[in-house]
Amino acid sequence: MKLSLPDVSLLAVTSVAVDQTHRALLYSAERIDFGAIKLLSPVRPARTDRRVTYVPIPAIDFLGYSRFVVRSLHEHVSTEHCLIIQADGFVLNPDRWSPEFAQYDYVGAPWPEFVFLQPGNRRFYLNRNRVGNGGFSLRSKRLLEITSRIDFDQLKFPVLSEDLVICHYLYDDMRSAGVRFAPTDVAARFSIESPHGTAGQPLDSTFGFHGKHWFGELVDRLISERTTLQT
Repeated sequence: MKLSLPDVSLLAVTSVAVDQTHRALLYSAERIDFGAIKLLSPVRPARTDRRVTYVPIPAIDFLGYSRFVVRSLHEHVSTEHCLIIQADGFVLNPDRWSPEFAQYDYVGAPWPEFVFLQPGNRRFYLNRNRVGNGGFSLRSKRLLEITSRIDFDQLKFPVLSEDLVICHYLYDDMRSAGVRFAPTDVAARFSIESPHGTAGQPLDSTFGFHGKHWFGELVDRLISERTTLQT
């Protein structure tokens, strides 16, 4: 029996790796019925699927992606929540879904205590909030509407990654606006990203994941136990 999530839209925003991202959408929806499935991209994949709504957007780079997710994503979500995925981050274990996830406005994989920024190999401490990674994340429509009011082009932060903007730099502002971030233990059951920032959970215990470093034996094994990705 499929998991029914009518209040969650599954979506991806990308200008690159469009076919791979499309396959990640289809794989994520293999055992879940979402309220909507959308691919927002300048081009369509080589093969389309009737379950997916294809939304044309202008070409975007890294900064453009962050600007779009912060400012414009709310225009494309009509359900209570959306699940953002990427080509290297998608649903692995549908049976690990918990209704508790939907109690929050933002759920993403826990971050490590710090990451190294280049150039210079500088330590960047994530001490304001350890949740969380945006590459595979659940967000409420309410959060999307709150972030749409951010004047993204006026931000002067050192790294303008959309998840850092929302979950680190503007964390206090988000909390003041009533945004509910999942606690670390809940986020650790939702997703995994950094091998060094986990709560000790194995990959097969999380709903999803994010990161190319997880591809290979672990992800391939979990995928092969269910099906092969459509090509």
